[in-house]
Amino acid sequence: MAKTQNTTAVVISTAIVLLLALAFIVSISDQTSLVTEKTQVSNEAVALEEIAVGSIAPNITYTLTYAPTGWKQEDCPISSYAIYNQSGTALTETTDYVMNATYGTFALKNTTATQGLVGSFNNSYVSYSYCGDNYMNTSWGRSVLQTNVGLYAIAILLAVVLLVYLLTGKEQD
Repeated sequence: MAKTQNTTAVVISTAIVLLLALAFIVSISDQTSLVTEKTQVSNEAVALEEIAVGSIAPNITYTLTYAPTGWKQEDCPISSYAIYNQSGTALTETTDYVMNATYGTFALKNTTATQGLVGSFNNSYVSYSYCGDNYMNTSWGRSVLQTNVGLYAIAILLAVVLLVYLLTGKEQD
């Protein structure tokens, strides 16, 4: 009778520990992704200046909201960027605009594609990826952090297997 109660207590405590471990793995993976993945911005509206109706002002530099500063200028420039007009048509880099990913700035050129950007809706829309303040800027550091989640999952699995082995071994005694 005492052996059955002891086994029941071990099973219940194992279930509680397993549930806590699974809750922690979600938190660990969320926190790991914050420092190992860039943040994506979709359709940031940038108000454009015009020099005449239907003509954009050339040589004006527009700065993105999350433009790199400090260490990010060297180690983590803006990436995966695209500029769109109001209807969602992508503009062509070097033809319609010039992006400076290091400083998170761009300048539009006065082309046929960009002339339609001004008027009643004088916005362009920029999508890009940037590094948050806690971003791990070394690739080896990101690799180590990303393996932590997998190693934690393996440790949980091994603990469960060990407990099942111990419990089945106790029943045979």
